[in-house]
Amino acid sequence: GITEIDATGALFIGGTGSNGIAIGNNSVGGGEIIIGNTTAATVLNIQGGSTGGINIGSVASSTVSSTIHIGDTSNATGSQAITIGSAAAQSGNLTTIQGGSSTTAGSEAIRILPNTSGSIAIGATAGTGTITLGKSTATNTISIGSAVPGASSTQTINIGNASMSNASSSTIVNILSGTAGTNGTASLLMGNNDRVTLIDIGNVAADAARTLNFGTGINIVGVDTLNIGTGNTTVAGGKTINIGTGTPTGSGTNLITVGSLANASTTTIQGGTGAGVITLTAAGSASTGIMVKNSTNSTAAFQIQNASSQSLFIADTTNQRLAVGPAAVPANGVLTVGTNTTVASGGIFFGTDTNLYRYGAGQLASDGSV
Repeated sequence: GITEIDATGALFIGGTGSNGIAIGNNSVGGGEIIIGNTTAATVLNIQGGSTGGINIGSVASSTVSSTIHIGDTSNATGSQAITIGSAAAQSGNLTTIQGGSSTTAGSEAIRILPNTSGSIAIGATAGTGTITLGKSTATNTISIGSAVPGASSTQTINIGNASMSNASSSTIVNILSGTAGTNGTASLLMGNNDRVTLIDIGNVAADAARTLNFGTGINIVGVDTLNIGTGNTTVAGGKTINIGTGTPTGSGTNLITVGSLANASTTTIQGGTGAGVITLTAAGSASTGIMVKNSTNSTAAFQIQNASSQSLFIADTTNQRLAVGPAAVPANGVLTVGTNTTVASGGIFFGTDTNLYRYGAGQLASDGSV
């Protein structure tokens, strides 16, 4: 019942004992219920008892359709500050916003819609808690910035894009970097769209030394395959792959390592059928150029072979010898030319009309003259 109207004109409505208060609780009523509809500055408090609750709108098993507006004014000149839930440091304070099952674009179960130019902020400025987006253990889809931009419109999506300007501060962005699991698989897909024309990773002049790692984790189960520019192209010169081609300035240098020296590791550099299929170019100087060097000496440290894997040139760095010619093997002296043949084609030609070749043991011949 009405318990009191005080000197200020405040109206207090309260039940007695365990009785509740019902306003507009009529199944046939179709009119509006207006509470606190004034144009003057006013405060309207609706609060439950020490153990009570407050329900606005249909509850329990009600089948009545209803639309509930909270602070839904169309007056653009007045400003409203609407707070739902308590920010008090009390672990029991919970705010739940829940919706139905609609997945229709424009009528999703839960929608947060600011004015066209308004912003949405989730998380306190000095908050230390965890913000979780997508906590379902069932099959679901979480979309961030997946709307199709309108004509001549640009959509910018920032993740961890704060300016680093405070001493000893850091930002860590983890994507698919959770704790080790025991089952299931995960895929990280980036730029897999035919309209993507630029992907930049670490492409900025850094203020400090940095490390960019790709597939450097220890593999103890399967075989890793790291592909760079392996896709098919039907355009002449369709792929240009640059590794460490930047031009150092001042006293800067580039140090590039390809392949591993450990165990039975293999490094293959292959080319197609174009002119200069594989080209090694060094800027060089009066005392520098291209150097081929093994980490340890070998009797076949450097080889040139034909398509049938027959050696045409062998460098023996163990004994510091060279061999030239089909199937030639470094032996006896600094340079071995050919094998123990007795034909001109197994020796040396000077120009096209003068030759020198092995005629027999301890003998050389030129055009048949010993």
